[in-house]
Amino acid sequence: MSDAIAPRRPLALALAASLVTSACASAGPAPVPRIDPKLHVGEMGARTNFELRAMVASEAAPLPSSDDRGDKRKKSRKVTPALFWTGVILGSVGGAGALGFGIAGVVTERNINNSFDDSINGGAGLSKAEFDRLRNQGDTMNTLAITSAVVGLVGLALAVIVYGHDYTTCGPLAPKRRRCEEAGYGE
Repeated sequence: MSDAIAPRRPLALALAASLVTSACASAGPAPVPRIDPKLHVGEMGARTNFELRAMVASEAAPLPSSDDRGDKRKKSRKVTPALFWTGVILGSVGGAGALGFGIAGVVTERNINNSFDDSINGGAGLSKAEFDRLRNQGDTMNTLAITSAVVGLVGLALAVIVYGHDYTTCGPLAPKRRRCEEAGYGE
């Protein structure tokens, strides 16, 4: 047994010595983390060159005057309500059209099916001209229903996008619960 333990003893001593010396090297005082007063959190390290350049550029660039912002806001005040209500109207008309043309297409399909059932049960059925007319009418109704649905979706998307833009820029459509003056959109 003692022969098996003997070769391991120098390795154990070397490991213990390295652990002791590495622990002693770090026995100095721990560095105190610096606090960035702007962020109120511990600073991870020095600022990068990108951060320094961005900071200098933001301090050097003049802010747009309130007159420039006022001109843009006046244009926005006129345009965004019109775009919003256009989107709402397009969405409503598109939705109503899709519903109406869809119902008309179903009625046309039902007329074709009923005429086939009548001809199977001994009725007169449809002539070739009447069948072609109903089939073309059904195709037209399907196309109009799909087109109306697309117009409705585009209108609703326009209304949502314009309202979102107005909300972020404190426009005339959005509720006035936000702090617009702090965001640079003073009234």
